Amino acid sequence: MTLKTAEKTEKSYENNFENYKLYEALADVFAFIKKLDVYINREQPWALNKNKDEKLDVVLNTLLFGIEKIIVWLEPFMPSKIGEVKNHILKLQSGKLKKGEKLGLFPRI
Repeated sequence: MTLKTAEKTEKSYENNFENYKLYEALADVFAFIKKLDVYINREQPWALNKNKDEKLDVVLNTLLFGIEKIIVWLEPFMPSKIGEVKNHILKLQSGKLKKGEKLGLFPRI
């Protein structure tokens, strides 16, 4: 996962969104999510954490960067759900998130 990947996705997303190609804009987001998933499986942050590997910080920062991009891109499509995500992240950043507290965006799934 590189900054170039995010920039390429963002450019395509913005072009599609501005031209009312909403399906294609969402396809860009989900293609990016797939690349982020591949990155997670390749880097295995759980193993890095277990082994106290210094690379863990880079991997987690990359994942957070990707998640922030996804939040921005999905907000026009899911404003109330993304609002919940933003509140959850604020609680996490401020240290107010309780242990075991889950976001629960889609409780029926």
